Formats: sequence, structure tokens, C-alpha cells
Amino acid sequence: MKPKQVEDDIVIRIPRKLYNRRMRNILSQIEHLKIVSKSKATEKDITAFLAFAKRERGKMMKSFLKERGLVIK
Repeated sequence: MKPKQVEDDIVIRIPRKLYNRRMRNILSQIEHLKIVSKSKATEKDITAFLAFAKRERGKMMKSFLKERGLVIK
């Protein structure tokens, strides 16, 4: 496997027999790094967003369970 540079990318050919779950995980990590490298979000922004998402998810789950009679509160 010899990497080949094409414009701003590096192309690596992977034999099909080596392409498995582990390889997909590695490619997912590379994609994650690509996305994160473009982010301008700070740690504080991420913490605030996660707190908001957790609160909203809690409200939605409570409503969901209440509708089905699984929560009495």
C-alpha cells in the first residue's frame, strides 16, 4: 500500500479482504478529526450545548413515558 497524494488528500488503497469493522472504525476516527479540525467551538460552548441537550432529552423522555402511563409524576 503506497499512499498517493491527490491535491489536498492522500489516497490509500485498502484490499477488500482487510476492510472490516476495525478499518471502518479507523476511517470514522479520521472523519471525526477532519470535522473537529474545522470547528471553532470552545470547550465552554460544547459543555453548554451538552447540558442543554441533556435537559431537553430529559424533558422529552419524561413526556414520552408520561404519555404511556409509565411515569406518575
